[in-house]
Amino acid sequence: MDLYNLNKGLNLKDLDLNVSLVNILYRQYKAFLLPIVAIIVSIILVGIIIIPQTQILLKNQEELKKEQDKLSILKNNYSLLSSMDEADLNANLQTLSKVLPNGKDFIGVINTISYNSVRQDVSIDDFSFQVGEISKDLADEAEFPFLTLTLNVSGNPQSVLRFISELYKSVPVVQVINIKTTSGQSTLKLQFYHKAFVKGGISADSAIAPLSKQETELINTVSSWNDTSQGLFLPIGISSDAQAASPSATGTPSPF
Repeated sequence: MDLYNLNKGLNLKDLDLNVSLVNILYRQYKAFLLPIVAIIVSIILVGIIIIPQTQILLKNQEELKKEQDKLSILKNNYSLLSSMDEADLNANLQTLSKVLPNGKDFIGVINTISYNSVRQDVSIDDFSFQVGEISKDLADEAEFPFLTLTLNVSGNPQSVLRFISELYKSVPVVQVINIKTTSGQSTLKLQFYHKAFVKGGISADSAIAPLSKQETELINTVSSWNDTSQGLFLPIGISSDAQAASPSATGTPSPF
């Protein structure tokens, strides 16, 4: 009974018919079977091997292009640096370092004030400057830091104006931000700028550009400014009772 039901369930006639149909189809399309298998295998190989290898090749080509660009930049930088005069570069660096010092140039500030006050026949009665944070790393500041100084100047208005005009043509670079004038005396608030050198070297993928015409003209202009760094011109001095711990210091007239 069970064997009969099993044979009935399998339906051997239908199974034999299916086998025969497959056999007929195989014989009829036998010539196309091998190419179809080959095509399927080729597609699988393309997906597994060819496409990844192609992507790797394209990536390597991009990396090669980047390295070639870096090499070209290095060659151009080397050619440019080799063609520059080292003496001129050093002279320009020294000039610009005086105009915009690497740090707070107290001596340079006092020198330029004293030098121009003598030349323009004005008297520095008193001065005070704000030191600020001495230990702070100036290279981290985004803007140009400055040293603020307040002067009490005695002299006629024409002499004071000439004194201010000469300050703008002296090193380090300065800006007069406030002027108060009373009878025979003026109070000037000045800002002397400085900027620390940027840390780190030149990146391998950064091209070095020669100085532009505008930059060259700027260097020539500041080179003609009054250079007070060659000697001491101090008819004034910092008073001995100035408090070093205070964020500001003062000075009074003191003959040398």
